[in-house]
Amino acid sequence: MPREPLIGLVGKPSSGKSTTLNRCYVQKLATFRKGHPTLNGCVNGRRSVPIELLDVAGLVPGAHEGKGLGNKFLDDLRHADALIHVVDVSGTTDAEGKATRGYDPSVDIEWLRGEIVRWILGNLMEKWGSIKRRHVAVKANAVDTLQGQLSGYGSTSTVVARCLDKM
Repeated sequence: MPREPLIGLVGKPSSGKSTTLNRCYVQKLATFRKGHPTLNGCVNGRRSVPIELLDVAGLVPGAHEGKGLGNKFLDDLRHADALIHVVDVSGTTDAEGKATRGYDPSVDIEWLRGEIVRWILGNLMEKWGSIKRRHVAVKANAVDTLQGQLSGYGSTSTVVARCLDKM
């Protein structure tokens, strides 16, 4: 039986992640078995299906370098099927979740995405020598080699190929 989708809630400390329910439901089209829709909770051909939310502790700038235990929290995100970035748009907490006034919340979107990208890049670069040696030894193509390293982050060969094409 497939597991419930795991959605990671990410953001800085005090952004409202923990106030989000631990469990919620999304609407999905009803499935059909032997010509009959599953009626368990169906309303007008739709049924509620559970999802699980992963409330990751607040991330701060420098998390990819371990600041605020960031590497552990970033590693927790690998298990999520999708991420929802919770942003406090009030402007009353800074990037580290400390009380302030007039903070621009759009800054949070930029630095959090950058933290995730730098964390993945750091993990990749840490192993780059052995990745390169194995790539040459087995005469692999670039997509297969990179996919082998990025699969733990939910990557697919199609995504890796598309990224390489863009580069």
